[in-house]
Amino acid sequence: MTSTRAPASSDLGRLARGGTLNFVGALAYGVLNFALVVIVTAKLGADGTGEFLLAIAAFNIVAKMCELGASTGFVRLISHDLELGLGRRIPVLLRVGLVPVAVVGVVLGAAMGLAAGAIGDIVADGSSADGVADHLRVLAPFVPIAALYSVVVQGTRGFGTMRATVTIERIAKPLAQVVLVAAALVLASDDGGVLLDLAWAGPVAVATIPAAAWFARLAGAAMARSPELAPPSPRAVAAEFWRFSAPRALSQLFAVAVLWFDTLLIGALRSAEEAGVYAASTRYLLIGTFTADAVSQVLGPNVSRLLARGDRSGGEHLYRAATTWQLCLVAPVYAVVIVFAPALLGVFGEEFTTATTALVILSIGIIVSAGLGPADTVVLMAGRSRLSLLNSAVTLMVNLVGNLLLTPRHGILGAAIAWSASIVVVAALPAMQLRRAAGIRPFGGGSLVALVAAAVGVGLPCVLARALLGPTLAGLALGAVLGMAGGAIAAGLLRERLQLGELVGAFRSPGSDGALAGS
Repeated sequence: MTSTRAPASSDLGRLARGGTLNFVGALAYGVLNFALVVIVTAKLGADGTGEFLLAIAAFNIVAKMCELGASTGFVRLISHDLELGLGRRIPVLLRVGLVPVAVVGVVLGAAMGLAAGAIGDIVADGSSADGVADHLRVLAPFVPIAALYSVVVQGTRGFGTMRATVTIERIAKPLAQVVLVAAALVLASDDGGVLLDLAWAGPVAVATIPAAAWFARLAGAAMARSPELAPPSPRAVAAEFWRFSAPRALSQLFAVAVLWFDTLLIGALRSAEEAGVYAASTRYLLIGTFTADAVSQVLGPNVSRLLARGDRSGGEHLYRAATTWQLCLVAPVYAVVIVFAPALLGVFGEEFTTATTALVILSIGIIVSAGLGPADTVVLMAGRSRLSLLNSAVTLMVNLVGNLLLTPRHGILGAAIAWSASIVVVAALPAMQLRRAAGIRPFGGGSLVALVAAAVGVGLPCVLARALLGPTLAGLALGAVLGMAGGAIAAGLLRERLQLGELVGAFRSPGSDGALAGS
């Protein structure tokens, strides 16, 4: 039986510091994306927003397809190689990983541009189909750039640092998109047109430059500290890299399909306007999903290091701590969202409040998923990318069947039920597989304690505030204040059970965000 010995304090401290840094970035990313949608909906309304977001959905699916799983491949193999002193393989890894991504990106980007009209006809109808197609034609040249950018910036996590991801991906790029999109909509006479698309896609192209420079600096520092070895065989490195990354390519495609399929289906079977309402309303989910990612992205390379040296008990303790902290971050946020969904959706406009029940259902799914922990990250870092692919395929099937059965009749509500079920399934499957895949027991008492603390410390004060002031912005403000106070009291009383002492202690010890090779 696996012991529950705690990992070295440096391992837990690296997770704590990196997770908190990434949480700040995730929060900024969620807020900036929310601001972007508010700006777009204020100018374009539900119909114009639907056209734009349907095009973004198609673009994201195609761009993710072009990544070929290389970003996760870089994270796992670079962290693994650095732990074993094989940093000299990094240049070869770059060649075998980036060239196929670039080639596929050019081909699929061109195909998307040529098929823009057909795609528009599939996901929308009438004038909305033409609007979607116009957006896609402008976005098409950015497909290979977006794929390469994502692989490079996410690949920096393999060096054990979150700084590039937080600085460039989570803050700088979305901030530039908000500013430029706002300017484009002010300058444009109608729906923004080409200016809107360039304002959204342009920052991706610009961000590729500092991302590549940051990766190069990290790689140079890592190689300088690695011992001289015989030149690695490119063929052997390519075989190892793509044996892991190829299944991950399909997993990532399935994941992004789950994320955007419901929006596309609503546009195809209902209307672009309803798709706009749904896509805009579910932007609140970004705060929770990227908060969860804030922990799991840091967990990945650290667990990879522990598993590379055979420290499964340390990996188990790290995973359980990550699960508890993830739920501590996510559950309070969605307690507020569940209680005050009407007020939050009213920010977009009165027509968006029709998605209130859908937002509540999705929020419950996010909380359950957070309680199951970042198990898929551990499964991947254990080298089980095919198992992760199987899980993603099952999740996609749940999403497809659910949407096809429920969305035509129930619209936004049906799509929300299907997506919420997918969110739970994609977390539950790897959690049940952890023991066999990585020798780690998934469940600990900290998750239940965190859930109760969020319900009592934050949820109940919000219910009281809503009872006093109704589901209004004033009620939301009061609920947020009371919830923060209640959450702070609950955290203080349950400090040890939530491992918050270890979290705070990590910051009292010297160290950065956990970089293995500088940042």
